[in-house]
Amino acid sequence: MELNKRHITVFIPALIWAGIIAFMSLLSREKIPAEVSLISDKAIHAIIYLILTSLLTLAFIFVSKTYKKKNSFLVSYITSALIAFVFGVMIEILQEKMQIGRSGDWKDALANLFGIVIAYHSVKILQGVEVVREFLLKNN
Repeated sequence: MELNKRHITVFIPALIWAGIIAFMSLLSREKIPAEVSLISDKAIHAIIYLILTSLLTLAFIFVSKTYKKKNSFLVSYITSALIAFVFGVMIEILQEKMQIGRSGDWKDALANLFGIVIAYHSVKILQGVEVVREFLLKNN
């Protein structure tokens, strides 16, 4: 399977989001905006990994549909979930190993996983909305 330029560009939102996650996760504690601490740390983890997994899944679905692959949703989601989970674990390890006043936490990785699981349902909903939109466009 050969990737063309358009296939690569669909991953740009996910790559930018991953960069933001890495940047914010590896900032020293005193450089984190005070407003962030008003929201539950675990909720933030779940939300940012829900978004990351959703962006990755949608990009993989786009690429696999180009090649008319079967089970494109499930394969795309599982691939995205694994990438997001490993990325999150790597961030936790870096927080533990780097001397930035942050520490890795398995509960954060669990919150990441919660967001990753919810992404399955959010992308399914987005796909359903797309099917309805296409149906309405064809019948109008």
